[in-house]
Amino acid sequence: MRQIRNRKTLSVVWATAALLSVLMVASSAMAEDDAPDLKVQWGANHETLSFRIDGQDVQFPHAMTGETFLTGDKPFEFSCKKTWPLVMCLGRWTVDTADWPAEQRENALDYVLMRLIDANSIAADNPEKIRSSKLTGAPQFAAGANSVVEALRGQTVDYEMTAIGGVGANDSVIQSQMMLGASKDGKTIFYHDTALSMSDNHLGRDFFLAVHDTGDELRFEIHGIYVCKPRGFFKDTAMDRTEGSVRYVVERMVGRFGAVPTEAEIEKRSALVDEGASFSDLVVVSAPSAPPAECQSCGGCPMSKWCIPIVAFLLGIVVGALLFKRRCKYQPPAGA
Repeated sequence: MRQIRNRKTLSVVWATAALLSVLMVASSAMAEDDAPDLKVQWGANHETLSFRIDGQDVQFPHAMTGETFLTGDKPFEFSCKKTWPLVMCLGRWTVDTADWPAEQRENALDYVLMRLIDANSIAADNPEKIRSSKLTGAPQFAAGANSVVEALRGQTVDYEMTAIGGVGANDSVIQSQMMLGASKDGKTIFYHDTALSMSDNHLGRDFFLAVHDTGDELRFEIHGIYVCKPRGFFKDTAMDRTEGSVRYVVERMVGRFGAVPTEAEIEKRSALVDEGASFSDLVVVSAPSAPPAECQSCGGCPMSKWCIPIVAFLLGIVVGALLFKRRCKYQPPAGA
C-alpha cells in the first residue's frame, strides 16, 4: 500500500512540474503573440504621422488641431490602460507661453524640438529612473533652413540610456531611434521613438509625441505603449511598475519642455539657423555601447526561450518533492 501511495505522490510531483511549465510557456507565447501592429505610416516629406493604438487610429497633426483638446479643466491629463502584456499610456497637457519673450515665442517649436532630441540630458531630467544617457547619432541639419523644425523634418536621432534596475534587478541599457516630422505649415512637430534594444522587463516600447503651437499656447500629446515580458504570477506588478515609470517621465516632460528658453538654447538656435553650424558640432555625440554578452541578457541568449519553462519545471519538482516528503512522514493510525 505504501508503494502505491508513493507512486501516486510521485505522479503528483511530475504533474505539478509539467503544469507549471505549461503555464509559463503559455504566458511567454501570449506576450509575444500579443505584440500589437501599430501600423505606423509616414506621409510625404514626413509632414504627417499616423498609427493605431488600442484599436484607434491617430494622425498627427490632425489630432492636435481640434477646438477641444483637454477633456477636463486641468492643464494636464494622464491615463493608462493595462491589458496583459500591454501597457498603453496617454498624456496631454498645455503650456501657457504668455511670459515668453516675443522674439523667442515666434520660434517656440524650435526650442521645444531641440529639447526633445537632447538625449544627453535625459538622465539629468529623470534622475530616479535613468542612470545615464547619451546621443549616439546626431541628425543632419539641412543647410539654408529657416528654422530648426524645417531643418530636422525627416531626420533620425539615435540615443542610448541606462535604466535603473529595480529591487534585485540589474540596470538595463536601452538603445532607441527617433524619427522626426513636422506639419507642412510648421505649426506641429511630432516623432516616433522606438526601442531597438530593450530592458529585461519588456519586449518592446514605442512612443509617439506631438507638439502643436496654437499661437496662445503649446499643446502636447504623448502615446506610449509597452509590451511587458512574462514574469510568471507577477503580471499586475510588472504593469503597475511600467505605468509608474511612464507617468514619472511624462510629468518631468511637462515641467521642462514648455519652459522659457535659456541663454544657452538661444545661442544654440542662432548658431544652427543664423550661422549654419552643424548640429554635431554643438552637441556631444558618443559611440553606442557594445551589445551585452549573451549570458547577461535573456534577449540575446539562444536558450532564452527555454529559461522560463526550465525554471518552472524545476520549481514544480521542488514543490512536489516537499509534498512527497510530507506524505512519507505521515503515519496512518494502527489498523488502517
